[in-house]
Amino acid sequence: MPNKDPKATVLKPISVFAVGGAGTSRRAQLVWAAISICLLLPSIWLLATVPPLWKDVDAYVQVTYPRGVATILHFPPLYCFAARIPLFLGYLVDVLSGSATWPNRNFASSILSDHSVFALLVCQHTALFIAQFYLVVTLTTVMWKRLLIALVCSANPLFYAFAQCVGSDTLSMILTLAISTLALRIVRSAHAIDLKRWGLFAILLFGAFLTRHLNNVLAALLPICFLILLSQQVATAVRPGPGPIRSGSRALSARQMFVAVAVGLLCIIAANMTTRVLCIGAHITYRSRVGMTFLWRLRLLSDLPFERQQHLLNRIEKQPIQDDTRLILSNLREALASTQGFDPAKFAKRLDNVFMQRDGEFGRVKLDRALNGFALAFFKANSRALGQAALHDFIAAQKTSVTEVIESLFATTNYVSFHRQSMPALARLHTFRDLTPDELLAMCSRNTYLQLWRGVTFARWCLLWLVLFILILASAVRRRGAGFILAFALAAIFLGELMMFANCLLTEFRPRYVLPMFELTFVSILALFAQGLSFIQRKSTRDATVPASPH
Repeated sequence: MPNKDPKATVLKPISVFAVGGAGTSRRAQLVWAAISICLLLPSIWLLATVPPLWKDVDAYVQVTYPRGVATILHFPPLYCFAARIPLFLGYLVDVLSGSATWPNRNFASSILSDHSVFALLVCQHTALFIAQFYLVVTLTTVMWKRLLIALVCSANPLFYAFAQCVGSDTLSMILTLAISTLALRIVRSAHAIDLKRWGLFAILLFGAFLTRHLNNVLAALLPICFLILLSQQVATAVRPGPGPIRSGSRALSARQMFVAVAVGLLCIIAANMTTRVLCIGAHITYRSRVGMTFLWRLRLLSDLPFERQQHLLNRIEKQPIQDDTRLILSNLREALASTQGFDPAKFAKRLDNVFMQRDGEFGRVKLDRALNGFALAFFKANSRALGQAALHDFIAAQKTSVTEVIESLFATTNYVSFHRQSMPALARLHTFRDLTPDELLAMCSRNTYLQLWRGVTFARWCLLWLVLFILILASAVRRRGAGFILAFALAAIFLGELMMFANCLLTEFRPRYVLPMFELTFVSILALFAQGLSFIQRKSTRDATVPASPH
């Protein structure tokens, strides 16, 4: 009997439940139930024991403000509008019970209630379950391995904590998880172009771009994977072997890489055009607001000696910048010289007043454009201060543990408690009505599940990734079929680190910014782990096989 295709063996591992009739089928059903329970239990536990968390004022703006600059340009529009569907459905319970009135046509602040927020969290946990279930069934077809991977996923409190939090980071996390899983499927089946998978990938990518601006980097995930595979094939082309097959394989990888680049660019263009159309519908001027975000990066100037600070500002002033940008620079000098210290939020409000008094409502458009120009001039100044600050924050991100990120969600929720006057609709919710800030923080510190990975920093996860990568690479020298896993693992961790460093360049560090970096690394670790289990199982199968008699 001829040998099976080794690549097919990798794509379809031998299932431990492949034979056995009805008993095996019942056993498989029990394992499926166990997998589902493993993935759902943390969600049920958090929904029952932890109040809804909030990503400070950002979440309030996203789910209560009407169509406008904040919900279309500053925060990408998908979560801002999609989250209001479950909020409305939950709010209907209050309307039907007579405890609330119908919301206005913009679904503004009156839509918030305990029932509506609970409905939103249930939807978020459900979406997380679907994404993680999809990951589990993608990594392997062997049932006991699926159960093992599901246990690992359920032991990760970070994803579940974000699912318990109101804010666009949650939707971004779920979409990134689904995108990375589908990317792994596409790379794994690189021998053919599956239009359904590519179509679903494009939809998910499009949604991710409309959820978080920095998610545009995810467009490079598949191109990098196929580039690594193509490089590997070119490097081995000189080895003895059937030339036409190797040449065809290289051509297919190149074609897949071209398709991946085209899909990524089309999704970026489609997301941009969607935002522009929404701006037209809301009667606002489309523009980037990256300069407004960059204001928070300017805290680094407060840490510089006066001479170095002025030298940097002078270098910016010597550039061919517009008058509005020079006006911002002048106000920045005054703010830095103030005895109260530099506060980005107060400085942004000060600039808003200056431009509004001068140009009316259109002054905000001019302000955003001027801030973009200032951010560009700051980068062109080639100051080591920005690079040093970004590197400092990047290193701090590597030292951040999962528990610290989770605790930051409770801290941002407490921020709302101390600023209720600016978010009055939140005061009547359970989180802020029945709990004091100290009780909320204590709830996090006492929750054993949320504290499960205390002290486990991202650097340690990277070390685990490196160990698994080296082991799989060493095993792949003797076995075929692991190239796609290695390519995906490299591309995923590279993009995760790139997204983290880009965040550090554009704004000051926040623990929640670690999420995409950790998420992509976590998925690649699971992929390497599943591949390692596959190697071990195949070796055990070969060792247990008795060679057939030649007679």
